[in-house]
Amino acid sequence: MKRLLAALLLVGALTNTNSVFAQSSKSTPSRISLSAGVGLFPTYYKSDENKGILPLNFKVGYDISKAFSLGLMFGYSSSKSNSDIFGEGGSTYITNRTKVLGLRAEFHKEFGDKVIGYGGSMVGLYNTKV
Repeated sequence: MKRLLAALLLVGALTNTNSVFAQSSKSTPSRISLSAGVGLFPTYYKSDENKGILPLNFKVGYDISKAFSLGLMFGYSSSKSNSDIFGEGGSTYITNRTKVLGLRAEFHKEFGDKVIGYGGSMVGLYNTKV
């Protein structure tokens, strides 16, 4: 398990490095950015809920200026518990579905040729169904 986790972290770091290198082109700046992501573990993994859809997220951003951008973010996760026996002797499964929809604001600051810092916040709606 430790080797698998180390391999996943290495692949993620290499992918992140390649994407940063690919985005450093200054020939055609874009005002709209799209991104999608997949989580490695279900949202409620710690409580032994290991079946279901891995967490997914989608983001769309629009650069208002060189230092500020606004965007929308949508996230979804679904997980199902293992069979559990309650005091009455009945067996049951618990399913969790989580949705997030938010408006994001980001501030960007260039500290060098290849170093950019950013921060921001998100206001959104969080809906979970058990």
